[in-house]
Amino acid sequence: MNHRKRDASGSRGGRRLRCTVLALALAMGLATPAAADVGSGLDYLASQQNPDGSWGTTEALRGRDTTAVLEALRRNGRLGDEVRHGRSFLAGLGAKNIDQRARMSVVAALLGDEPSLGALWSLRRPTSLGAGDVNYPDGGWGVAAEFQTDTLDTALALHAFEAAGFAGGLTARGEMLAVGEKAVYTVQTPAGATSLSAYFPALSFDGGSGTLLVWMIGPAGRFPPSGAWSVTGPNTVITWDGTSDPPFEAGGIEIHVQNDSASAGTATFDLEVSFVADGIDSRDLAQPVDYLRAARNAGAGWGTQVGSQTDLFTSLHALMALSSYDRALDTSADVAPGVAWLKTQANGDGGFGSGPGSTAFETALAYIVLAEDDPNSAEAVGARQWLESNQLADGSWNGDSYETAVAVKALPWAELDSDGDLVRDPFDNCPAGSNPGQADTDRDGSGDACDGDDDDDGIPDGSSGPSSAPFMALDISGMSGSLPPQPANAYINFQVLDGAVQDNLGWWDATNQSWIDQDTAPVRRQLALYVDSNGCLCIDLGAGDTLTATTDNGEITIFLPDQPSGWQGWLYVADDGSTYFDQALTQLAQSAPIDAGDNCPLDWNPAQYDDDSDGTGDACDPDDGQVSELRWLSDGETLEWDPESGALGYNVYRDLLTNLSSANYGTCWKQDVTRDADLDGDPDVTETDAVSAGNGYFYLVTGVMSGGEGSLGRDSTPVTR
Repeated sequence: MNHRKRDASGSRGGRRLRCTVLALALAMGLATPAAADVGSGLDYLASQQNPDGSWGTTEALRGRDTTAVLEALRRNGRLGDEVRHGRSFLAGLGAKNIDQRARMSVVAALLGDEPSLGALWSLRRPTSLGAGDVNYPDGGWGVAAEFQTDTLDTALALHAFEAAGFAGGLTARGEMLAVGEKAVYTVQTPAGATSLSAYFPALSFDGGSGTLLVWMIGPAGRFPPSGAWSVTGPNTVITWDGTSDPPFEAGGIEIHVQNDSASAGTATFDLEVSFVADGIDSRDLAQPVDYLRAARNAGAGWGTQVGSQTDLFTSLHALMALSSYDRALDTSADVAPGVAWLKTQANGDGGFGSGPGSTAFETALAYIVLAEDDPNSAEAVGARQWLESNQLADGSWNGDSYETAVAVKALPWAELDSDGDLVRDPFDNCPAGSNPGQADTDRDGSGDACDGDDDDDGIPDGSSGPSSAPFMALDISGMSGSLPPQPANAYINFQVLDGAVQDNLGWWDATNQSWIDQDTAPVRRQLALYVDSNGCLCIDLGAGDTLTATTDNGEITIFLPDQPSGWQGWLYVADDGSTYFDQALTQLAQSAPIDAGDNCPLDWNPAQYDDDSDGTGDACDPDDGQVSELRWLSDGETLEWDPESGALGYNVYRDLLTNLSSANYGTCWKQDVTRDADLDGDPDVTETDAVSAGNGYFYLVTGVMSGGEGSLGRDSTPVTR
């Protein structure tokens, strides 16, 4: 329930000024000396946003400037209204050329939007020129469709694919494994990936013959489910896709390669791991990368196309692109001479620039390349010092949004990103847990992902009840427990299930307190246990007794229910260790210990009111009949509010402000309201009645639910009205 007052002019009262000022004060207080330059640069960028959400003063360059600023904000953890407005601007901009399309795709990928990679890929020029042509091998991107490949547009397009996860493959050359030795290679496939391939282009054994055993483990489980693929010679490909058992799922994949103990000597091999995502094979990116390899001028950098005069700005983008594909496509041999040449281009002041002096944007790009190679090199240190010494008092570089954005993107480049969420640790509000959105509800500087009290109301977030999500496992390698030793021949069987499919992982010998291992399941399935698998009719379970299993999915403490001696039956395990009597996890057997925690973890409610006693506090309950967020629309006549889930309608109470008292909260003015005049999903009413000067109306709204009408909220004592 929410309360707003309106005076004769139609304006509305506000409650958020104190909270807004507090949030600003907290944000201002978070700056640290290490981040001071970046922080003031970000503040400058926020102040320069145009009313339409863009950045830049030149119409033709607003797309470039806006994407540069949004990337800088994203990489430094600033994800407020500026980003939302900037995204809206880009959504209506449209891509006029490859440069703009690629930059917009980078931002979309970093912000979790659709990067339109299929459209970008369709504009790539095929490798169609002969070896005698000046711009051979082509195969990248030009200014637009049908234009010959050029270095800058190819590099920018490769940036877009890298931002979307297409540089997550692997190329390993000259790997060696002794007989019986195993190596594990990891790759990260993007969300849209549908298959993965491990290709062995080269393989030999110094004893003449042998076999590599290969298997993979990913989110879907183990592939193959048992045993391993045998690789006995070069040019072998192993593909894991949607038709496999188990079907491929995107995410982190481990590729296990072992030299079989029966092999005749050490194995030497090359391994290339690629994937298909959004219909694009990541290995095909080798063609535009090959163009960049071939386009570098001997002993120098890159020009516009193959054979063109070297240009610093173009060279920097080419180097950044090649560096980002080193793990996937082994580009280190091509990056090294480019970096060596770049170091010779440093000016006497430590900066970099194509003209007679150093510029912020070229120095920043050079610092990214140099910091990626060696942040402690003299050239990297010099570039950083130039950036730090050339920042203006207003936080900008050269009073320009684009240059400032590139500088604040570059400065943290040498810092760690421990959780891999693309926000460097000094600027990450939760460096120990991936939170790319940087949500921080209470704006205390500790992101929601690692903040125990997200709304800062003094009530720990905690849990609202036992979990009903199943615990998934492939294998149990050990077990211990507080369940006391049981009589002879007492066993508890552990299995993983998927409908009728069962895999036996082993037994807990409850008599001798030991684990008897059985098999490893082919895929992760729901963990369950059967009490008294040997039929001794002697196991006595007590509430609070536990068994702690060490699994491939981490350690899980399982809480056993109170059951009399002789009970037999299944218990199904939830991911917090709670147990249930049914596989659907609806009939609770024993809950894990519960810290009730904050019943509205993202809304300040220290009193924890919960009028309908459903475990969700009034401050955030979407179906308690207490309406929130009353607001006047810009026409000054429409009163709107957030909908209540399951509401049959709404009652609107109204009276003059002069009649408001502890006993009078208005009379029912509009009953069973279901109107949504502007079709935005929020119910509303229209107010056309006039009031005398100096007076006004107050309004209260309740939801009419299937169980009755919600309350009018609480007064200041606080008693329910």
